[in-house]
Amino acid sequence: MRRSDRFSWLEQRLSGLAPLPVFRVVATDVKANRWFSIAMALMVAIVIFAPVFDPDVWWIAAAGRDMLRLGAVPRSNAYGFLQPDFPWVMHEWALGPIFAWGAAHFDARFFSVWAALTMLLGGSVFYRHVQQRILPPVVRFVWWFITIKCCGERFISARPAGLSLLLAAAVVTLTFDRPFSRARSLLAVSLVLLWTQLHGSFPLGVALLALAVITETDRRGERALVAAAAAALTLVNPYGWKLHALVIDYALARQEPFRSIRQNIVDFRPIWSSHVSAFSWLACACFAFLVLFVAAHGSNRERIRALFCAGLAVQAVLHQRELYTFVAVSSMLLAASFCRTVERPRALPQAIIFPAIAALLLSFSIRLFVHRDRDAWVGDVSVGPGLTQVLRAIPPHSRVFTVFLASGMALWELTPHATGVFYDARNDCYPAWVMRDFASLTTAKPDTLAILSRTHTDWLVVENDDRLRLLLTKAPSFERKQVSKRWELWARRADVPSP
Repeated sequence: MRRSDRFSWLEQRLSGLAPLPVFRVVATDVKANRWFSIAMALMVAIVIFAPVFDPDVWWIAAAGRDMLRLGAVPRSNAYGFLQPDFPWVMHEWALGPIFAWGAAHFDARFFSVWAALTMLLGGSVFYRHVQQRILPPVVRFVWWFITIKCCGERFISARPAGLSLLLAAAVVTLTFDRPFSRARSLLAVSLVLLWTQLHGSFPLGVALLALAVITETDRRGERALVAAAAAALTLVNPYGWKLHALVIDYALARQEPFRSIRQNIVDFRPIWSSHVSAFSWLACACFAFLVLFVAAHGSNRERIRALFCAGLAVQAVLHQRELYTFVAVSSMLLAASFCRTVERPRALPQAIIFPAIAALLLSFSIRLFVHRDRDAWVGDVSVGPGLTQVLRAIPPHSRVFTVFLASGMALWELTPHATGVFYDARNDCYPAWVMRDFASLTTAKPDTLAILSRTHTDWLVVENDDRLRLLLTKAPSFERKQVSKRWELWARRADVPSP
């Protein structure tokens, strides 16, 4: 067999199994895809050399290290000293050992490489899907670029939410690309099973498979079996039905601590109550218009897809962290419908004028009404230099308070030597009263010193421009132990014991 024949044979075999052979994306039409290749290379380079800012990756690694040591998934909050036996369902459990191994061998570099690979695969999946539906190369590239730009915040971090977008794109490609073969169905079910072990957004995968049963006309019986099998296999996880209960609690926030999480964590707040970038607002408006446009001008099958995306839009409005999912899924499901619809002479002016009007109105609304909550105590900012040295100066068996952004790395550096931390970025494994006390400490409320005394907190890691740090400078019971460029370490004085 000649080399070219072997390549063609391999390509045919992979095309039936993989949603995205990356080499096919670039090799199919080099001239039309050159801008994709350049943009993808630049974005991957930016991500791979960017600093690791997300606290979640460190606590996942810390939990994974204990999983490797104990041979079991965590079922209680073992890292918080206030209530270490509080139940905890780690819905990202499968990433724990991987992150622990990577952090132990390559430190933060591993997370940068992981994020870059996720962006490469995710961007390639999106482009592959759009490539088959949008023929003009310029329109194809712009559509892809806007989608990736909107979802970029999820891809520049190694947090599991970025991986969930990649899995969603892969499931869409496998399910809605024709022909729907048996190999594709098996791979789709396998991806949903994998998704269940990696992130709590796995119900989206089952919903996409169920949507295909309604909107796709070929092999509906087999598609229904695939959706049912995927739904049943989501119970195959270390926590069983408790994982599904966790997802429902997050979605409905009917009880504590999930109600407090929605009130205090920026990502879980409604989109109108927190700081959202102007670009995200504009993207949300454009894709919301896309949904309405397809619902008004598309076929019945396309309208059902638009209705599905409208449900994701409602989720995005109520929980701003879902904005990325709404944009990604809508971009893939509605691309062909929109481009086919705007070819009609009457629809073309609406496709140009309506987004422009919506963008202008939304821009004015952002300027006049949207404001950043100054008391929000959760955000996405780099942990900065010097944090590792400050954490390593804390002695064993200490009860430590850290600000939210430092909490993930604190778990990685301090456990299992420290008694525990006051609160950390896992959120759902703490009772509501701990979350309220943490919010009071972070915002330096009047009862801060009383809380520190009541909880026997002896060590504190704070930022040098933090309000809590200013309060500690006036407190005679605490002294500064170490200072770095951004962080300070404070400890209770030896002559003033914790009550």
